[in-house]
Amino acid sequence: METALEAQNTGVIGTLRALDSFARQFVYPKQFAGANVLTALPDYESQLPDIRQYYRKVVEYCVRTKWGRTH
Repeated sequence: METALEAQNTGVIGTLRALDSFARQFVYPKQFAGANVLTALPDYESQLPDIRQYYRKVVEYCVRTKWGRTH
């Protein structure tokens, strides 16, 4: 971000600011307890799509809706 600011590249700056509000959450490792889900939906895990099938859509949604931004 600092380099983009120094270069005064408004396109890159805008993109980085849009990503800044949620990008850290996407790369932060997470674990979810799923016992209740698996009890109700035993085939749940076998039906999950590969993250590469939907990750881009999630990022596009977050940028489009300015998800996580407080101003």
